[in-house]
Amino acid sequence: MFAELYRASGILGNIHYWRTRHGLEVDFIFQYNKKISAIEVKQQAMQKPILPRALCDFIDLYQPTQALVVNSNLSTTKKYNGIEVYWCKPAELKKLL
Repeated sequence: MFAELYRASGILGNIHYWRTRHGLEVDFIFQYNKKISAIEVKQQAMQKPILPRALCDFIDLYQPTQALVVNSNLSTTKKYNGIEVYWCKPAELKKLL
């Protein structure tokens, strides 16, 4: 997944991760110019848009530009705390960053 994100970024942005003292983590924090995208990767197929707790916490604390939940089959959007959250397949990542 990191390689896909790296290709999608065009090596123009910075890629980090985020972790709390309690062990919650967001897989990737992608920063390009002043745009911040929080990205959580789920290997399993998702039937409905469920927002992981760590991603909720990150959004509440930092108000990123957008958040993405990359998964194998679900493509939809939903707002959480005023932030657009995209559930997307890996192939759709480039157009969202």
